[in-house]
Amino acid sequence: MLGLGFSDKPYGHNYTVSEQASIVERLLKMLAVEEVHILSHDLGDTVAQELLRRFLYRQKSSSKGAQYLKIKSLCLMNGGVFPETNFPLGSQRLMLNPWLAPLTRLGNYYTFKNSFGKVFGPDTQPASMDFVDFWALLRWNEGNLVMPGLLQYVAERRVNRAAWVGALQKSTVPVHMIYGPADPVNPPVFADRYRELLPKATITVLDNHIGHYPHWEDPMAVLMAYFGFLEKVSPLTQPPAKGET
Repeated sequence: MLGLGFSDKPYGHNYTVSEQASIVERLLKMLAVEEVHILSHDLGDTVAQELLRRFLYRQKSSSKGAQYLKIKSLCLMNGGVFPETNFPLGSQRLMLNPWLAPLTRLGNYYTFKNSFGKVFGPDTQPASMDFVDFWALLRWNEGNLVMPGLLQYVAERRVNRAAWVGALQKSTVPVHMIYGPADPVNPPVFADRYRELLPKATITVLDNHIGHYPHWEDPMAVLMAYFGFLEKVSPLTQPPAKGET
């Protein structure tokens, strides 16, 4: 996404969830992709909620046969789906404060490692070289300087809660959550809230030692949970039709 990984990271840009969703839609249109199964994480969860909101709106208001991106299923992983159960780290709260955010320029590898390590489970901490790689990726194209701007999605989640949580509640496509409970940003109260607000959706709660990055901390368990979800909602292998072999 814009501002992350190896993508462009324009400084002073007004990063919004809506723009990230539009970039995704534009890319899929260029690739002539018309139907998708979405697997998302963290900020990606919020972007996926916005994509789902748009899909439901178009599905309801468009005429029969209208062309728009069709979502077949949505699988989320640890993210601030519900603002009331999302608790940003101290370093994130610092970046969200417009007066204190400039102090993040003083951050270095060691302050990053100390803060970032807190979101992993106690038994799934990255190795030293992994921390170095994470830090290098954050610093690519001076990405560390745009983090305060990127984190404004936390405030967007509160402002747009009714629309984005409502999209999950009104979803006409299957919704699943793969959740690591050792996540200080989205602690176990999140799972209770998820079941309360989304009784028709399903959830896989991983082992107690899995934290905020389940796909990194226990990739095999995530794959098994995701493929199990897909098999139920959209079988990967269809039996041959009558008369076929």
